[in-house]
Order: sequence, then C-alpha cells, then structure tokens
Amino acid sequence: MSVETLRLLWSVVSETSPENVAGLSDEALIGSLLSRINSRLCLTLEDQTAVRSYLGSKRLLIREVIQG
Repeated sequence: MSVETLRLLWSVVSETSPENVAGLSDEALIGSLLSRINSRLCLTLEDQTAVRSYLGSKRLLIREVIQG
C-alpha cells in the first residue's frame, strides 16, 4: 500500500463523524471507509484487498479516532 493511500485512509477516518458509524458493524464500517477511499483514488482490486485488510487490523483504533 502506498504512502498516498495510507494518508488518504487516515484522512477519511478523521473526517468521519461518530453519528455516521454509530451502530455499524465492523464489516459495514470497513466497507463504508473503503468505498470513500476508492472514490477518491480508484484503487485496483489488489489495493482494495490490501486496504480492507489494513482497515480490519486497525478497526479498534479507527473507532477510537472517530469517537474522538
């Protein structure tokens, strides 16, 4: 995964409001974030898989960042 992708990923996470993810399952949250990232970068299938895996491994941290 490129540095550009990682920067965008964490930017999207920090822009996400807690209200938008309240009640979402981990898989739904990951799908939502991946969709937003993909709309900005047009990720390849390989990159989408890498981003999905990374988001899954950081899901607890992502929820903490979103909750502020």
